[in-house]
Amino acid sequence: MTGSRAAAFAIALSAALALSAPAFAQFDIDYPDTPPAEGQTMLEWARPPVLDYTIPADKRGDLSTCAEDRETELERVAATCWPVLQTLKLYTLASFAENEPVGDKATNWRAAIAHAEELIELVGTPRWPMEELLRTKALEIRLSALRGLGEWDAALDASGALIASIRDDMVQHDDFRLGFAHRKRGEILIKLGQSEAARADLDRAWTLFDGDDRDMVGWPLSNYSEAVIADAIRSGDLEYAKQAADRFLDLIRTAPSNMQFGITDHIDLKLYLLAIEGDANGALTLIAERVETGSPYSKCTAGPFRFPQVLAPLRQDARILNALRELGCRDKQLAEMDFAADQGIRSRRGDLILPPPSGE
Repeated sequence: MTGSRAAAFAIALSAALALSAPAFAQFDIDYPDTPPAEGQTMLEWARPPVLDYTIPADKRGDLSTCAEDRETELERVAATCWPVLQTLKLYTLASFAENEPVGDKATNWRAAIAHAEELIELVGTPRWPMEELLRTKALEIRLSALRGLGEWDAALDASGALIASIRDDMVQHDDFRLGFAHRKRGEILIKLGQSEAARADLDRAWTLFDGDDRDMVGWPLSNYSEAVIADAIRSGDLEYAKQAADRFLDLIRTAPSNMQFGITDHIDLKLYLLAIEGDANGALTLIAERVETGSPYSKCTAGPFRFPQVLAPLRQDARILNALRELGCRDKQLAEMDFAADQGIRSRRGDLILPPPSGE
């Protein structure tokens, strides 16, 4: 097996086994001494023991362990609770198919969806906490695979089912996971051109900041907010973009410094809007804040919005240029503002991130 193929197997196997529960001894994978043969799938090579494990027929009616609701006990419950064991087998098949590095990716994704949907149908209305946990994980796999296939309408339906499942989770109400589920739904809505629906869903997700786990949702919701603001800019709704950027910055500035997810990226979006307005004074104030809250190692980090390109309309302002040079921005980075003013801010692959600013 080539080094690159071995690396692909290692990464995929880690993803496929990404359960938070510690391995139960009887379900430990005994990896073969020889590497996978050419064309051998990860599932065939690793063959997780849970797939071959069974509970004697006369013991399957014993449901005494099925009510356990600690996720760390998942595999121990599956070893004695027949309904959970059947569900875990299907989850394992779905997870391995989703992450399978061998063969056609689309075919593997469709296999993952099939296993996930079989699990969802088997569980129906969950009776046991671990059934519900695995159903939620199966919904995540289905959503991920549909996104990978570009089946956006089906993915939108799947995202709604996932959000509902997490909100009703009897194991634990996981705001962190719920925040990411909302973010994925928003990305799909934007892909489908449903900007208003994405904004409304972001507003619903925003209430997670009022919960007990508010410190855990900053990461997914900052990503979500950035995506919605960038979409508003691309559609020309600069007033909404400004209000949304201010809303996020007003909130996150009061968070502990180690929880200020997304502050630099939102500052860059606000800089883009200020530059369009020709507000050099406001931009200088935000640049100073960017220095204070950003990376201690590099003050001119590009980030997803390609700083300092967001300042393109102000590139002739001597104060702005001096401030950027003091940050350590190189001449090449400053010259890229000319390109941004004409062609817009683009990723390294050439994809449009933000349109050419019209502040000149």
